[in-house]
Amino acid sequence: MGCTGRSFLWTFFCPQRAGIRTRAAWEIGQLKAFVTFPKDKPSADLLQEMKTIIDAALELDEMLMNSKAIFTVHRPESDGSKNQRFDATRMDAFIQGKDLSSKTVVEFAISPMLIKMGNADGCNYDSCMVVCKSLVCVMLLLGVVHLYTEKE
Repeated sequence: MGCTGRSFLWTFFCPQRAGIRTRAAWEIGQLKAFVTFPKDKPSADLLQEMKTIIDAALELDEMLMNSKAIFTVHRPESDGSKNQRFDATRMDAFIQGKDLSSKTVVEFAISPMLIKMGNADGCNYDSCMVVCKSLVCVMLLLGVVHLYTEKE
């Protein structure tokens, strides 16, 4: 891949392909504060996995930048509501259960949703679709916040 006509992130990493390796090593260093890496896994494997993630991010960035559609990130609680309700068309619950409905209270968003307005040709901006649903934590029982799979 060349640099001409590429996105901003690709331009940042492209002049020196080693830039991806350097960035991957930096990201692994940052993660060490939060994650215990397995000792049986060589650091070269972790570096390769991080490079793969960065490569995928660059490809996604290029795809989004080449599209004339508008992509926005939206957090469910950003509408100011304190009693946000679960919406299966725009949200995935971190816990799956029988009781998920439009009455289920969303406690907080773990990750935002990605919304696309219009199409790649620059038309139909009055239409929008959820490309990636928000991952949310919900309250199913009285006062109990469910973060992990419910035990039956």
